[in-house]
Amino acid sequence: VTLDVPEFSGELRLMAVAYKEKRYGSAQRAMKVADPVVINVGLPRFMSPNDAVIMPITAFNTTDKKASLSFSVETEGPITALQSRASLDVGPNQERVVSVTMRSTEQIGKAVVRVKTEAFGEKMESVTELPVRPISPYVTESISGVVLGGQSVQHDIKDVYLPYGRRAHLVVSPFPVANFAKQLKHLVGYPHGCIEQTTSKAFPQIYLRDIALMLDPSILEKGSPTYFVNEAITKIGAMQLADGNFSYWPEGGSANSWSTVYATHFLVEAKKAGYSVPEATLKSALNALAQIARSSATYDYVYSVQNRTSFKRIADKSVLYAIYVLAVAGQPQTNVMNFYRTAKGLLTTDTQYLLAAAFALSGDRKSYVDLMPTQFESEEAQRTTGLCYDSPIRANALILGVLLETDPLNPNIARYMEYLSRAYERISWYSTQDNAFTLLAFGKAARLSKAEKLAGSVTVGGRQYQYDGGTKKYDLGSSGESVSIQLRGEGRVYYSLVTEGIRKDGKVRIEDKNLRVRREFFDRNGAPVNLQGVKANSVVIVKLTLGSDVDALENVAISDLLPAGFEVENPRLTETSQYRFISKPDVPAYTDIRDDRINFYTNFGRGERLRTFFYVVRAVTRGGFRYPPIVAETMYDGNYYSASDVGSVRVVD
Repeated sequence: VTLDVPEFSGELRLMAVAYKEKRYGSAQRAMKVADPVVINVGLPRFMSPNDAVIMPITAFNTTDKKASLSFSVETEGPITALQSRASLDVGPNQERVVSVTMRSTEQIGKAVVRVKTEAFGEKMESVTELPVRPISPYVTESISGVVLGGQSVQHDIKDVYLPYGRRAHLVVSPFPVANFAKQLKHLVGYPHGCIEQTTSKAFPQIYLRDIALMLDPSILEKGSPTYFVNEAITKIGAMQLADGNFSYWPEGGSANSWSTVYATHFLVEAKKAGYSVPEATLKSALNALAQIARSSATYDYVYSVQNRTSFKRIADKSVLYAIYVLAVAGQPQTNVMNFYRTAKGLLTTDTQYLLAAAFALSGDRKSYVDLMPTQFESEEAQRTTGLCYDSPIRANALILGVLLETDPLNPNIARYMEYLSRAYERISWYSTQDNAFTLLAFGKAARLSKAEKLAGSVTVGGRQYQYDGGTKKYDLGSSGESVSIQLRGEGRVYYSLVTEGIRKDGKVRIEDKNLRVRREFFDRNGAPVNLQGVKANSVVIVKLTLGSDVDALENVAISDLLPAGFEVENPRLTETSQYRFISKPDVPAYTDIRDDRINFYTNFGRGERLRTFFYVVRAVTRGGFRYPPIVAETMYDGNYYSASDVGSVRVVD
């Protein structure tokens, strides 16, 4: 029997089973698998452009004869060997090491390193694959606008991205949702995994296929919406607490009322759309919503109308949202609904719509009409970083969604659509709540609308296409092309020109905007470490200091990307508390450790403006590496951001 075994050195167990009618037998034997000379190559888990790595090639001679080895080093992708050959004499049953310097190029992508040699008549090869990861983020930029009948627009695309992974496309549509292609891409790719963001990624995907095909089909390349929605249902269910609420972070912890209602709303809508939602999970969640709906929680609400700032005491928005979702699920809380109908002073514009919709869904159209505002009101809620993640965009998108669900002929629908379309033109940063509710509302509007018959032409880099209405997507070349849209007839079309990739200049926004995050490096005794001479295999304690210009700031994310020569030490084995110079470090709300980075999430309470965290890395690979910047930002307010400490590190013997 011949068995194909992958690249492996060690002991295997060979097993055999025989049977005939009711008789059977088995046997097993250990088998050693080893080349005459075993080759191990030491490379990091990843690299960044222009990193230099001293790659050790370790050879172990398993025979009783001397071996004279000649190594050849071959590479593919964005990595090169500064010397393609090396030699080594290894005695019987001896292990020796020779080093070769490798350098990554300015490009990114998968790198492959092959080390080949020959000994005792056998050819041996070691193959290592590793990613070359950029130190600057993958960015998506867009230009959106409107073209009226008889008019034209033109835009030039600049060559600012690296060739790997760059792409660009133009979407033209009679529906305003076309302007939100960038927002959908950002929402689906958002990197953090709390309950709110897990729900925000999945919620629009209940209807994503319709929306994605209008905006950017490439969003569906890594899986179908059905797969992602089912995965979200499983993950959300795993985050449910004993009382039916959902913990904000995985692995348990505290719950947030708005996030619990939001996740339950998603489960209710997913079930209505035909997805399999565990009955026990949904029943327990709806019981938790009934408790939230009966809560008498209030808080001070800050808002502005016609540029005049005001505040008032209102009912917690989570309460009214819970009332609405319970009505959607067929469990209206009539007593609570009647209380708030007589206490309008506790309501805001968006919660008034939520309460009216709850009455409509429960069959009480008279109360619905009495509560529904008669005219468009643009109430600007102050953006919050926690509590219910409030913002003007989210509030008005929520109103639009409610109107489309309960009163699709309401004349204010057009006004809210216009408000959200104009807001997109003047606001550059959207939270996941803003994105999710806006996409849900515009997705509903697109399915209900009938497009006007328009005609025109679209020119992309000298290639002309006829436009005859509907939603169309045009792929663009890599760089340096000009795009123009000319429209004939009456009406308007919305367009979104989206470009994405890694910027050639490695540009990262380095600034402190209401936040300040910094890194410091120490040895085991608390002495500062010089990053230009870190000893291989030594431990480095990283201190992160985060300062805020305001207190009571919630949901701040710190992302610290590592240089290729460092690896995070397992915190279960190496607790920072064992180092005497560390006194009373802050404990993050959640920690996410990955191969190439560590993420901390934290909150500032009243009177708190400083946070200090520690973690431990080990220098595992010799060479010179670029050190990416550390970034801190609030997940629900773009006005709080800090990035600093771009540098380099050298690991030596």
